[in-house]
Amino acid sequence: MNLTIQKKVLTSLIQKSVDQKPDEDRISDLYGDTAKKNGFNWGQSGVCQDILRTTGNKVNWYDSSVDPVMKALTFNGDHYGFVIVSAENVIIPTPNPPGGFSIISTPKVKILEEGSKTIKSYTEVTLKSKLLDTQEVDWIKALDREFDPGFPKIIINLKSTSLAGGTADTSNTYDFSTSSKFKGNGQEISLTKDELESFILGETTFEYRHDLVNYPVDPKQSYTFNYEASIQVLLSDEITIDLQGNPSQAETTYHNPEKK
Repeated sequence: MNLTIQKKVLTSLIQKSVDQKPDEDRISDLYGDTAKKNGFNWGQSGVCQDILRTTGNKVNWYDSSVDPVMKALTFNGDHYGFVIVSAENVIIPTPNPPGGFSIISTPKVKILEEGSKTIKSYTEVTLKSKLLDTQEVDWIKALDREFDPGFPKIIINLKSTSLAGGTADTSNTYDFSTSSKFKGNGQEISLTKDELESFILGETTFEYRHDLVNYPVDPKQSYTFNYEASIQVLLSDEITIDLQGNPSQAETTYHNPEKK
C-alpha cells in the first residue's frame, strides 16, 4: 500500500474514533519530547514519513524537523528505528469489498393545503453509501489500482412503485430529475476513481427529485410513494459488486384534507 492510501485509511479510521470518543486520551495527542520518546507514536510517524496529531479533535499531518523522522528514535549510537513484531492474525485484503447504501426520501409526510387539486411538490430522494469501518479499508485498497479503459462504472436503478411511479429519465409523466450524470435509469455510467471513492466513503451522495407538482389528488385521500433503489459497482469486466440497501426502500406520503 502506498503512503497516500495509507494516510487516507489512517485519517478516516482515526477521525471516526475521535468523533465517537472526543475526550479519550490518545498517543496522537502527544507532542515534543513526550511524543519522540513514545515508540508507538514516533514509530507511526516513521512509517508514514509525517507526524500525525489529533489535537483539537481533528486529524492533522505535520512535517518533522528530523529528516528522516526515524532518527529521533536513537537507541544505540548510530542505530535508530524500532522493531516490528508480527501479530498472530494477518489481515488479507478483500478482493471484492462488501458494502451498502441507504435511501432517504424527504418529506416523510406532508399535509397538502385544503382544496388542493394536485400535490404541487417534489420528493427529494438521496442515495448515500453506508459502510462499516473495515469495509472502508477494503474499498480504499480495492480502488488503489490501475483500471481498464472505461472503468470503473456504476449502475443505479431508482424507481417509484406508486401508481405514479416511473424510472428516471423516461417519458413518464412523473419523472425523476438530477443535475448529475448518474441518472438512476439502470444504465452503466463510467466515472473516475475519485468520484467512486468519494461516494463509497460517504463524502458525496446521489440526489434526485421526484416531480409531483401536477400529480392529481382527491379530497380526503392519502398518496404514498414507495421509492426503491439498487446500486452496482463494476471494477472490471469480471468484478461486479452489488451494494446492499440498508434500507433499500423509503416512503413519502401526501395527505389531502377534506375541504371545509
